[in-house]
Amino acid sequence: MIGRVVAFESALVIRGLPVLDRSPDVHVVAPNSRSTKGMRFPAVSFRGELIRGPARLAIHRLDHAGRGAEIASGVVLTDAATTAIDLARFRSPREGVAEVSVLLNRVVGFKREDPAGGRARESEIKADWLRVAGEIGRAPGAARARRVIGAADAGCESIAEGVLTWFLRAHGIRPWRTQVPTSVGSRVLYPDVRIDDAGVALECEGQKKLGTDGREVARNAHALMRRSNELGAAGWRVVFLPAAEILGAPRVLEARLRQVAPEIFDARRGLDLWWFTGVDEMPTGARNGLRADDEWPEPGRSDARESAPGSSSRSDW
Repeated sequence: MIGRVVAFESALVIRGLPVLDRSPDVHVVAPNSRSTKGMRFPAVSFRGELIRGPARLAIHRLDHAGRGAEIASGVVLTDAATTAIDLARFRSPREGVAEVSVLLNRVVGFKREDPAGGRARESEIKADWLRVAGEIGRAPGAARARRVIGAADAGCESIAEGVLTWFLRAHGIRPWRTQVPTSVGSRVLYPDVRIDDAGVALECEGQKKLGTDGREVARNAHALMRRSNELGAAGWRVVFLPAAEILGAPRVLEARLRQVAPEIFDARRGLDLWWFTGVDEMPTGARNGLRADDEWPEPGRSDARESAPGSSSRSDW
C-alpha cells in the first residue's frame, strides 16, 4: 500500500458506519512517512456555538504485507480486512468488538431472514481477516486483534448491539446468541440477544427502532409491545435496554441487569478483565474480587496505541 490512506475509525466514518467514542481527528496511514506529526485544525464555532472541537491529522506509520486499500466516496481508505485489524489491534476491546462488529455486519450483508447464509458468510469473512492478521506475526496488538476479530458478531445491526455483545463477554453471561429465529405462533421473530439457559431475550432500543415522527414512533412502539407480548407468550422474558444505557458506563448496565435479570449471570465465570484492558497478565491479586469499576479505567480510554510500531511517544498518535 503506497501513499497516505485514511484508516482506523476514520475509515468507518467514510463508509457511513458508526464509531464508539468518536473524536474529530482524521487518521491516515503513511508507511513511508518520515514524521508522524500531523496537521492541527482549530475548533469551529458559529454564533458562539461550538460546531466541532479542535482536531488533527494523525499520521500512523504501519506496514505489513497484507495491507490493502479501496476507494469509498472518492476517498482512498484501508480495505475492510485492514480496517478491522487496525481497530482490533489499537482500539480498546470494547471499542474494537463494537466497531469491528458493525463493519462485519456491513461486509457480510447480514439479513436476519437468512441467518444460516449470514453465519456462513460471517465465518468466511472472519477466516479471511484472521488470515491477514496472521501476516503481522508477533507485532504489537497482533494477539489482541485475533481475539477481538474472533469475538466480533455480524448479527450486530448497531453500535449499541456491538457494545452489548462486548458486555456479555466481559461480564460472564450465560451462553447467548444474536438474531436467533424464534417461533411465536405463526410468526418468526429475531431477538437482538437470546439467552436460552435463562429464558431471557435482550432487546436494544434506540431512535433507529422507534423513529422520529410522532406517528412513526407510535406505530413502532405498538409493534414493539406486540412483539414483547408474543415472545412472553412463547415463554421468553423480554428485557428492554435503551441504547443510551448500553453505551454508558458498564457498571450502570451491570447493576440494572443484576436487578432485573440476575439469572443471566454465570457465577462460575465472573468478570473477565481482559475485555476491559486487553492485557493478558494481571497485577498480583487483581482478579481477587475486583469489579470492573474498582481500579481499571472505563473502557474507551485505552492507551493501546502507545505501543504501535513507528510511534515514539503518545503525542505521535
